[in-house]
Amino acid sequence: MDHALLTFKFLSRQQPIIPIPQKILTRSWRNIEAEPLKVTLTHNWNDLKASTLSPLARFNLGIKQAMDSLAPARISVPRTRKKPNQPWFYQALKLLQRKYRQKERCWKLSPREAERVELKLALNIYKEACRAAKSDYFTRKISEAANSSRELFRNVNDLTTPLGTPKVENSSAIK
Repeated sequence: MDHALLTFKFLSRQQPIIPIPQKILTRSWRNIEAEPLKVTLTHNWNDLKASTLSPLARFNLGIKQAMDSLAPARISVPRTRKKPNQPWFYQALKLLQRKYRQKERCWKLSPREAERVELKLALNIYKEACRAAKSDYFTRKISEAANSSRELFRNVNDLTTPLGTPKVENSSAIK
């Protein structure tokens, strides 16, 4: 009996390259009241009247000082949403999703029964379209490889294993 060394190669699918988000300066304007803004702008404008700057430069400086005092700039990193690899998700589904979100916003603004019914109908249409698109994609993928068992099993394996799971390559001793 031959006791050859069994070796396996673990390969992982290449992860999509996601760009590193850049840091940006943001200001929170939601909590600023009108009265403190008015007082700060008036105070800054009176301080800058004696300045030798042009009127536009004085205005810009006054606005900048008011913004810095009421809504200081802070560094933030924009969030990136990782979307899973969904090759079956095409443009028509995006439009249906957008219509559903529009109906959802309308219903949240005025939660009436008519809007709720429209929202439910839009959600059902979107879900059915997603289900049909997934089914068509998987059926097409499997039927393309129906003539070759190697391709068929490779496609079924690709469809059933989650992204990022290490793959086990054939053993070198069995060949």
